[in-house]
Amino acid sequence: MIKPVPLEKKIETSSHLEKRSVSLSGHATSIALEKEFWDTLEMVAKRQNIALSKFINQIDSFQRKGRPLASTLRLKALEEAFSLPTQDKPFL
Repeated sequence: MIKPVPLEKKIETSSHLEKRSVSLSGHATSIALEKEFWDTLEMVAKRQNIALSKFINQIDSFQRKGRPLASTLRLKALEEAFSLPTQDKPFL
């Protein structure tokens, strides 16, 4: 029997990266990003009124272009962060 994995389970790491487990196309995968990238992605998902896991699945399905998922998520977070008003930027 396969146990379901929580869609956005945080995994503690000793480095500066925050690792989370996400279900992509029914398969659990771990993604390690810096907190600021997670914060930005969460903000964007919230603005779109969707769960972070759904937002990540959309990026995985349509925007990867052969890149590793963590790299694609960082690029998406940067793209979105540059379009935010200064007061909403999570890294400033």
